[in-house]
Amino acid sequence: MADTAQNEQKPKASESKSENITRRTAAADKSEPVADNKSVIEQWIYIGPTIKQLGLETNSVFTQSIPKHIAKKMDEQPELRFMFIAVNDLAQKNSELAAVGSELHTVYEALEAKKGAI
Repeated sequence: MADTAQNEQKPKASESKSENITRRTAAADKSEPVADNKSVIEQWIYIGPTIKQLGLETNSVFTQSIPKHIAKKMDEQPELRFMFIAVNDLAQKNSELAAVGSELHTVYEALEAKKGAI
């Protein structure tokens, strides 16, 4: 399994937070998948703003996979990927989300601002 620290990419001096997030998301998509272990049930929780058009509500839990219509929208809006986290990381990510100026908070606010157009 790839070392997640190696997947971390530093922002370029000339890019905005949003551009950096999009670039890092694209890089993460190319990372190695987790080992295929059928006995492990993956659970993800959506911590972003409610987006009625997608049927996404804050704190919705997904097991095994994310619905295709949402996955398709994630291709168009890469910021959505940051809002799906492992359930085990919820406490830590909620702290990050509450920290004004953090990357996660910035992404949340960006999605909140444009959720009507998603």
